Amino acid sequence: MQKLIFYFRDNWLAVAAFVLSVASLGFTVIKNIKDRNHADDKELMEQLKQSIQLAYEAVEVRSGSPTNIRTRWLTSARHIVRYRELKLFLKTNLYRTICDEQEEYWSNKFYALLQGITDSAFFESINQETMEKEQIEPRSAALVYSMSVWPKGKADPIDAEAFEAIVERYELFSPLYRHFREYVSGKHSKLAEKVKKKAGS
Repeated sequence: MQKLIFYFRDNWLAVAAFVLSVASLGFTVIKNIKDRNHADDKELMEQLKQSIQLAYEAVEVRSGSPTNIRTRWLTSARHIVRYRELKLFLKTNLYRTICDEQEEYWSNKFYALLQGITDSAFFESINQETMEKEQIEPRSAALVYSMSVWPKGKADPIDAEAFEAIVERYELFSPLYRHFREYVSGKHSKLAEKVKKKAGS
C-alpha cells in the first residue's frame, strides 16, 4: 500500500494524464452515441412522416371526404400499425417531441375527415370489380378511428401552462386584445380574477 502511495506521489502527472485521457475518451464515446442517435432518429422521422401521411391519404378521396372502399381502409390500418411500431425505435427526446407534433397534426386531419361519415351505411359498399357487397373490416376501421382520438393517459402539454401566466407573459389583457379580455371576463370570471390577483401580487 505504501509503495502504491509513493508511486502516485512520484508519478502524479502521468496518473492525472491517464485519468484525463480516459475521461476524454468517455466523453467522446458518449458524444458519438448521441450524434448517432440523432442521425438515426432524423432518418426514422422522415419515414414516420411518410407512414402517417400514407395512412391518411389511403382513406381520403379527392373531395376531402372519406372513402368506403374496404381495401383502402385495410391499407390505412397497416400504415398506422407500422407507424406505431416504428415510433418505438425513436431514441431521443427531441425527435419524440417532433413526432408527437406531427401526430397531433394528422390526428386533427383524421378527425375532420371522419366527421364526413354520417351513418353506419357508410361502412358497406359495392366492390366495383366483382359487383358484390363488401364491408369495411372492423379492426381496420378501429385503427383508422384511433388516429383521431387523444390517447388515454397521454399528458396534454397544455396542462403545463397556467392561464394567468400565459396572459401575463404575453400581455393578453392589454387594450390590443380587449375582445379576448372581455370574453374571459364575461364568460370565465374566475380566470379573469386569477389574472388580476397575479398582476397585483
